[in-house]
Amino acid sequence: MLKNYESFVILLCETDSEEEKIIDTVEKISLRKHIGYARVKINGKEKYSYILFNPDKQYVFDICRNKHINIVWKDKEFFGIISFKNNPKGDIICYLESENNNGEKFEGEIIFLNLKPEYKGRKIILISKIVLDNIAPFKYEHFEFYKIENE
Repeated sequence: MLKNYESFVILLCETDSEEEKIIDTVEKISLRKHIGYARVKINGKEKYSYILFNPDKQYVFDICRNKHINIVWKDKEFFGIISFKNNPKGDIICYLESENNNGEKFEGEIIFLNLKPEYKGRKIILISKIVLDNIAPFKYEHFEFYKIENE
């Protein structure tokens, strides 16, 4: 599924104190730029990260720079992990690729809402149990990337 998108960004949540900051940032980007997002569970960690699909690069980088957030960015020119923690220009932690190259694995699951058939294809402003499928309220998509160490 991730291959269907030209670009995406995963805002990485590494500590409990970052979780609220990440959620606030995702909501701000999503509402202002009308961008879809989903929760992501990375490497089985308890905290959720978030993915935004086809975001505006400059807008996302500006917000992440101001909030000091680590991200996974993918577009036509770049695919890797960038840290805005200590450097406002961003430090490249490592490059990623989707092909198996025996590098360290970076994996997780994207958690999508599974709507009832009568609500699919409609714009739903407020999500509640009424619109979610009773049997499987969530769909999970597994992804894995491989790290290429930064030289």
